[in-house]
Formats: sequence, structure tokens, C-alpha cells
Amino acid sequence: MTGISGANEICRTGPLYAAVDPDDAYHERSQGELRRVARDRRDVIVAYPTLLETYTLVLHRLGEPVASKWLTDILSGTAGGQRMVTKQG
Repeated sequence: MTGISGANEICRTGPLYAAVDPDDAYHERSQGELRRVARDRRDVIVAYPTLLETYTLVLHRLGEPVASKWLTDILSGTAGGQRMVTKQG
């Protein structure tokens, strides 16, 4: 992910996208970070601009079915087995 804010992780687009795309060079690293965050019981905070940018990348690179499932998972509060929190701003 990217940085620690209290007991949470603030996520940027690159690691968030890498977690979704198994062909991304950083996929395994991103998945490992998600496992670490889950083990440490931290939330992943995703700002809306990051959410929109990542969704656009997933949509254009991986297609509508993957993008739709990813967005549903994020908005429901989970993705990749990890609690996700969306924030405005």
C-alpha cells in the first residue's frame, strides 16, 4: 500500500491496481501487503479520486466484468479479503 496513518493504510492507485491484475509486475508484492495489513487488522483507506482512477484502469485494462466486481467489492467494504474504507477528498 503506501503509508501508515494511525492504524490504517492509505492506498495509492498503483498498488491498488496491482492487487487486481495478476499480470502486473507488482501483483505478488501488493497481495503480500494486503495480507500484512489484514494480519495487523488495519483498514485500507481509498480516497475517491484514487478509487475512480483505479476503476478506470481496471475497466480499460481488464474489462467490464472484472471492473464491476472490483468496484462492488470496494464499495461493500472488502476487496481481496481486506477491509477497504472509501473517503472523499
